[in-house]
Amino acid sequence: MHGERKAAGARGAQFKFVGVNQDELAEVRSYQDIPIEGALRSLSSALMPYTEAFREAENSNIVLHHPARGDQFAIDVLRSNVHDAHHHALDLERIRAGE
Repeated sequence: MHGERKAAGARGAQFKFVGVNQDELAEVRSYQDIPIEGALRSLSSALMPYTEAFREAENSNIVLHHPARGDQFAIDVLRSNVHDAHHHALDLERIRAGE
C-alpha cells in the first residue's frame, strides 16, 4: 500500500491517505489460513517494486500526509514499515506453526 503511494507522490500525484485497521485486514484476508509458501512468495514479489518506489520517493523528497502519523518523508515510512515487518515475521511464524 505504501509503495503505490510513494510512487504516486514521487510522480506529483495528490491523494488522501487511506488507513486500514491491520487486525480487520488480517481477519478479512484470513492471514492465519495462508500457506507459508504463498506468504513467502508474496513477500519476495513485493520487495523489488517497494524498493524502487522508495528510491524514487526518496530522490523526489516527497512528503506523504498521514492522518495519524502526520507528514512523513520516504525514510519515515520505511522505518515504520521495517518496524511492522518484525510483526509480520511473527505472523508468518504463527502460520508456519499452524496456530
